[in-house]
Amino acid sequence: MSHRTLHPVPVVNEAVFKALDHFDYELSGETYYEELRETVTKVFADFRVMRDRSIREEVAGSITGRFGTDNQEIVGYINVLKNSDAQVQWCLFMPETVKRQQNGS
Repeated sequence: MSHRTLHPVPVVNEAVFKALDHFDYELSGETYYEELRETVTKVFADFRVMRDRSIREEVAGSITGRFGTDNQEIVGYINVLKNSDAQVQWCLFMPETVKRQQNGS
């Protein structure tokens, strides 16, 4: 079985490859968010740390902040994963919109 790599096709915006790399990095137990790194490392090393309420709160974050539904007061690891997934989906399913955003339109 040969190893295959993904290559861009005209229908897919190339930004998806960066988004996939970012999502993969976050899913691997690493994180770009310095304030979450220690917590994420603990959870991936031993999931039993989730018994601690403060760890669960850092993982969960908050759905909404005091300024309304479009505002996260506490960004948790779940929020990071949700945002990474959304970035991949925008690139895959809305390639023309992403292209316009890249061009500043």
